[in-house]
Amino acid sequence: MAYAGQAVIAVVTIYLLYYIRNFTRNIIDGRTTGLPMIIIPLDQTHFLWRLWASGNRDRFQRIIPRQVWDRLKLTLFGWEFDEKLKPFERFAKQQGNVEHDGEGLSFSVVGTKCLEIWTADPVAVHDVLHRAHDFGVSYAIQFALGQFGPNVMTTNGELWTRHRRMTSAVMNDHFSKSMFKESIKKTRRLLADVKHSSLFPGKPVDENQEILETSHLFDMLKKVTFHTIFAAGMGVPVAWKDEDEMARDPGYKMTFLESMDKVRTNISGGSLLPTGLLNKWPRWMPGHGKMTSIGCAKMEITERTRLILQRELASSVIGQEETPRWIDEDKNIVKSFIQTNEELTRSGAALSEDEMHSNLIMLSLAGFETTSTTLGYAVVLLARFPNWQTWLLEEVDELTAADDEAMEETWDYTSVFPRAVRMMAFMLETLRLYGPVSHLRRETASPQVLQTAKGAVPVPADASIYVNTVAIHLLPVWRGINHASDPPFYRNDSAAEDGKQDEYVFRPSRWLNPPEKGRQGIYIPPQGTWIAWSAGPRVCPGKKLSQIEFTAIMLTLLQRYRLEPVPLEGESPTEVEERLDATLCDSSWQVVLQMNRVYDAPKNGGLLMRLRKRR
Repeated sequence: MAYAGQAVIAVVTIYLLYYIRNFTRNIIDGRTTGLPMIIIPLDQTHFLWRLWASGNRDRFQRIIPRQVWDRLKLTLFGWEFDEKLKPFERFAKQQGNVEHDGEGLSFSVVGTKCLEIWTADPVAVHDVLHRAHDFGVSYAIQFALGQFGPNVMTTNGELWTRHRRMTSAVMNDHFSKSMFKESIKKTRRLLADVKHSSLFPGKPVDENQEILETSHLFDMLKKVTFHTIFAAGMGVPVAWKDEDEMARDPGYKMTFLESMDKVRTNISGGSLLPTGLLNKWPRWMPGHGKMTSIGCAKMEITERTRLILQRELASSVIGQEETPRWIDEDKNIVKSFIQTNEELTRSGAALSEDEMHSNLIMLSLAGFETTSTTLGYAVVLLARFPNWQTWLLEEVDELTAADDEAMEETWDYTSVFPRAVRMMAFMLETLRLYGPVSHLRRETASPQVLQTAKGAVPVPADASIYVNTVAIHLLPVWRGINHASDPPFYRNDSAAEDGKQDEYVFRPSRWLNPPEKGRQGIYIPPQGTWIAWSAGPRVCPGKKLSQIEFTAIMLTLLQRYRLEPVPLEGESPTEVEERLDATLCDSSWQVVLQMNRVYDAPKNGGLLMRLRKRR
């Protein structure tokens, strides 16, 4: 018994000495960087701390002294949206690290496990994101997003170069027209569903006006993005109605959308466990139903995507085309993957079938999630700022006809998409203030020298660098850009927000350069200040496709309708605006940043939206 006690004491002592050694080393490394340093005597990366602390955030804030809480909350996942630039101003500026307009906006967080460097310095951001081999994807990201195998989001070094070569080759304009057409088609289906399921079915207010109301518009937009990506991107016709999908694919317990959504919402939780373990989760253990459903979702996603890939592989071997007739003649992602992989085989850079399979799943998940949440924020912003919606509708009316009933055939992608500059400005401003990704994380495998606005900073091996996208997009560099492009209502201060600096205000016209020769171009921000799709070699391969999908969906949605919030009983216009502001602010990082209590709303909950027919 005495030996057992001594063994326990020895193990605990070794464990404590290990953390004390790491903590001491991290403090020394932190001082070496010369950056303002926040010392936290715990392992801020431990998953148990992340889960427990995040669940007790409100309680901690009430009972912990403010000076301690200001530091401790920087270890909680997803603090960036609520805090914005405050930590940089509080710690970097107070310690004299900031000179002007964002210079020196960096600090380090020292814990018992690792050294973290947080930055909103454009020079440092540009350096980190353009040196893909020196600042690689973290092990945590590799593990979380590599559940189906290695892919372009999880690999580093030469392996990443192979994956990137493949995805860059296939994510091009080959199927841009298909994406544009499918987005229009699915949005028309959404509008048809709203008409049939409106809480208050369309009643003619007068001969030319119709009102539709629904609290499920946000879920429908998510469904549209999913169906569009799988139809145009993968050549897979997914049934619009769940019952039709299950009838068409017997043997599955979930629809394709349900399985994808299940994995997506648990990407940092149960989805991290092996599929076999999840499917055999004991009934007597907590969470049996949830764990087995996640396992089922992972298994069915794997089966379905493998069938898609094998179908196209077989088709390419026998020289037959099996793409459904309703898909555009341009290639989809799967066909392009196979063709490009065959070309890369000759150079020895081809991907395995498992690697292609993993890339298909992760690109689909990432594409559908980020675009759908951006559309959700855009809808609320349209309702919150009716003057900006009128400004946007002017362009919609120039590009579309009210009586056009076959838009997927008559709207020409090559002529419509490039001219939708206000729509693009609206999307970019939405992403600037409500981007789906709160930070970009990189790690050093070996010691590196980071270039910053204040000079070179030595970074030790195994350090984590966090590029804070929320803070970057709120730097003073965004202030006062392109005021000459502001519409009259904004120049007259009727829509200006008192008490806010311009960079915190929703102003899409900042993205439009003053007209030259009758056309307006999109503003290109200084390097290191715009990272909605990341930047450098690892820039999002689906950037252009997300812009196409957003534009097509919004053009179709606004072709005949105007979006409005439905006031609550007795609610004044000012109170409606305050409620919409609160909805936008009530956002949290789940898989991506999204509004709370808006998706999967109960029958009498959610955000009730009105579509008013305008032409």
